[in-house]
Order: sequence, then C-alpha cells, then structure tokens
Amino acid sequence: MIYRYTAYSSDKKIVNGTLESTSLEMAEASLYRAGFKRILKLQEVKSTSFDFRKTLFGPPKVNAQALLDFTNELAILIESGLTLLMGLRQLERQTTNGAMKRVIMQLAADLQGGTPFHKALAQHPQVFSETYCSVIEANEKAGTLDAGLRQIAKELKQQIDLKSQIQKAITQPLIIIALAIGVVILLTIVVLPPLVDVFRQFGAQVPLTTKILIGFSDFINNYKYMILLVIFLIIFVLALLFRNPSTKRVFDRIILDVPLAGELIIWHNTARFTRTMSNLLRAGILLPDTINILLRTIGNSYFRDSLVEVRRQLIQGQSLSSAISRNKIFPQLLVEMAAVGETSGELETALSTVADYFETKTEKRINRLTSLLEPALMIGIGLVVGLVAISVISTIYGLVGSFGG
Repeated sequence: MIYRYTAYSSDKKIVNGTLESTSLEMAEASLYRAGFKRILKLQEVKSTSFDFRKTLFGPPKVNAQALLDFTNELAILIESGLTLLMGLRQLERQTTNGAMKRVIMQLAADLQGGTPFHKALAQHPQVFSETYCSVIEANEKAGTLDAGLRQIAKELKQQIDLKSQIQKAITQPLIIIALAIGVVILLTIVVLPPLVDVFRQFGAQVPLTTKILIGFSDFINNYKYMILLVIFLIIFVLALLFRNPSTKRVFDRIILDVPLAGELIIWHNTARFTRTMSNLLRAGILLPDTINILLRTIGNSYFRDSLVEVRRQLIQGQSLSSAISRNKIFPQLLVEMAAVGETSGELETALSTVADYFETKTEKRINRLTSLLEPALMIGIGLVVGLVAISVISTIYGLVGSFGG
C-alpha cells in the first residue's frame, strides 16, 4: 500500500512524500526510523484501478541485480554532472524492472518534497538495507554521493557473485540427486509392478536384490498417500522449527561444527561482516554503530550473538582486535589484521583485505567441493540405477531360461 505523509524533519522542516508499506503502523514506524521527529499527516493513497497481479502474487520485489544496476547507473549519472533528482528521473524513464521503477518514482517524489536521499531510501527497507542507507547518509553529508554509490555497488557485485557460486554448488548436486530418485521411482512403480505379477504367476526364483526391490515397490504402491502425507508433515514441522528463534539458534550452533560446512559458514560470515564494516568505517560511521547495523544483516544467530559480545566490549573501551580475540569463532587472521589496522590507523583497509581473502577462500572451497561432489554423485547414482536395472533384467533372463528348460 502507498501512503502519503507530511512530517517534521530533524532540522524542523516540513517534508511531504510517499512511501510503500504493508500497514499504517508499519508506515509510521518507517518514518520515525528514517529520522522524522513528528508526523503531521499520514494517509493511504487509494488506487482507482484493480491490480490483479499484485492481489494474486503480492507486491513485486526488487532483485539484487536490479538494485545493483540502479546503484551503478545512478553513480554514473551523478558523475556525469546531473543532479540527484535529474538522475532519478532519467532512471525512472529507462528502467524496465517494474518494481524498481515504482521505487524510483517514489524516491524522486520524496526528494522533490524535501526529503533527504538517505531518508527516502530508508522508507523502502524491503529494497535498501540499513547498510545501504547508512553509507549513503554519510556520503550525502560529505558531498561524495557518487563515491558512496560506487562503494555500495562494489559490495553488491561481490555479494551477487558469491551467492551465485553457492547456488550453483547446491543446485547441480540437487538436480542430479532428483533425477536419480526419479529414475529409481519410475523403475519401481511403473516398470517393476507388471513384471512382479509375471514372476508371481510363474513362481520364478528371484535374487535377493530383486526381492528387496519388489518389497520397496509394493510398499510405495500400497502407502503412497501416507508417504506423501509424512513428507508434507516433515517439511511443515521443519519450517516451524526454523522459524522458532530458540530452535534456529541451536541449529546454527550445530551446523558450525559440521566438517566443511561449518568452516564455509564461518568464512562466508567473516567475509560479509568485515566487508560491510570496512565500508561503514570508510563512510565515517563509528565502530560500535557499525556493529549495530551488522547485527541486522548477519543470518547465523550464533555468529550474531558473538558480535553482540564484541560490541559490549567495544563500548567498555576494548579494541576490536582484543574483543574478537576472546571468541574462537573469529579466524585468527582477522584478529591479527585488525591489530595491524588499529596500529597503523587503517582499520578499514585491513578489514577490506580480510574480506577479499575470505571471499576468495570461500569461492575456491566451493568450487573444489563441487568438482569432487559431482563425479562422486554420478558414480553413486550409476551404481544404484545399475543395480536396479541388473536385478530386473537378471530376473527376466531367469524367467525366460525357466521357460526354455
């Protein structure tokens, strides 16, 4: 839903604008979070047309690539000499992504109504993260908005590339496994039952592997609806458990101890938080405040709890290297580089170096695991499918041989 507002900004100016939110209460919370001191008027803008797509599928979402394109193109337009408002109007005309176009229209309207750019961005939390808004705020005040946009675009590009690598590593094995399961189910449900009737009719002697397959086929055919119900219930229960913060925290802690997977998660989270912290520090945001922002971006709850403890020690006067050295979840390289950065006064550069290292390390490990996993899966699947096929074919040959005898 779209809401039109009139509010007092922090510098006591009256600002008019619009924002998108799911409810009046959420819209009000977004305005206060954006820094407005008092809301004079806030009401929903009634649409005169029925949006079937939005009603059926919900509001359109801006994907990461569309956000990256917007950030890069806006930086280019500002560097070329256009004002921010002119740049937004230009992007509004040339953007083909419908969801992004609507966001840009609202940003331009808010900017024209007197809203600072970072506050206009903050009114779209589903698109622009708190890190994004914080970097823009710092650079907007310093008059280096184009540099801030370039900085954000670089981080977004790195996040997209890494996410693509992870998705590729997960998707390919899943496709192979799904195909293998499909072939086995096809053989045991479609091909095997008619043959079983023939075997039983003629009393053919079948090997143990074929007996197991026949039992498996009978079980699936007799209890297929019950099996589907159990699978659905398992998925439903797991979804509920992962939504529960206490259960999720236990799972997040356990997965860190899983060989290979736990190490990858630590590397990935280390790369993400050091990259974000480096960007925020470079934008002029204080170290404890960067931790506050990071706490809302880190997915693993155990890692997040560790950052809470780091923030507490920073407030007490500890250095970053000292604070993170007390928790074993943080790699030793991070501790050493943070100490070097604090000594040299170039902490943001040291953190950026750490982020580069662990991003590269994560990508290499994912590629290596993928290259090893795919042949292993193919061999395993070939053995299973081959065993099923040989069991069926050998029984058929045995049956034919008994006819000949």
